[in-house]
Amino acid sequence: MSWILYSRCAAPASSLLKRLSVNTAEQTTFIEKAKLFGCQSLLGLLVNRGGFDSAFSNLEITQIGGGEARARMKVLPSHCNAFGTLHGGASSTLVDIMGTLAILSLDPTRPGVSVDINVTFVSAAKVHTEIEAIGKALKVGKRMGFTDVEIRRVEDSQLVASGRHTKAFITLTSIVCGLLIIWRL
Repeated sequence: MSWILYSRCAAPASSLLKRLSVNTAEQTTFIEKAKLFGCQSLLGLLVNRGGFDSAFSNLEITQIGGGEARARMKVLPSHCNAFGTLHGGASSTLVDIMGTLAILSLDPTRPGVSVDINVTFVSAAKVHTEIEAIGKALKVGKRMGFTDVEIRRVEDSQLVASGRHTKAFITLTSIVCGLLIIWRL
């Protein structure tokens, strides 16, 4: 039997892929894709479109649901600064990714846009070290979502970085109001 993932979120591929056509798979919701293909499928656009986030193609989601997301990855040379340790920008990107996944685990229709992110760097993670990132949704309201993320070394559970991430949810009303303001200018 083939598997789509190599984690606790894995789903057997044999019967699932036979039941879905390409059009059906494209119209499947975020949560349905996670149920059908395993939670790693949620990173598809993130790592496959060739942009900045593709640097995290080795990020493996191990758990997602109920306002929490967990993932592991090995620190690669491309994630490191001149000292051979996890770069602050890579840590900040992990805070962004994991905070977003925590929110999406509660409401897959509202990824939001980042309005604030802060990261405190506590200790180093050297190249080839395995790290775990845990994102938790603290509060998700109508217009804003607030998350907390910790990044730890797997070998000794030492905290590498912690961050807070705030997201705003764009609504049709806010888009229309924004367009009206621009139109009047």
